[in-house]
Amino acid sequence: MFRTSTKGEDMWWGIGGVAVVLWLVLFIWLGLRTLRNGHGWMFFLGIFFPILWIFGALAGPADRPT
Repeated sequence: MFRTSTKGEDMWWGIGGVAVVLWLVLFIWLGLRTLRNGHGWMFFLGIFFPILWIFGALAGPADRPT
């Protein structure tokens, strides 16, 4: 009825779990860094296109109007 998992299968579940945690931490960090740099529109569009979070995090701070 129940299938027993093999040692290799457990290893891949572990690697996948670590990858998901790393992915979430990375994108939370990039998203917050994008907001701190003053690129709010990149943050909100980055929810749908995560590459914008990378650009927003690496770009310099936005110019503030005086």
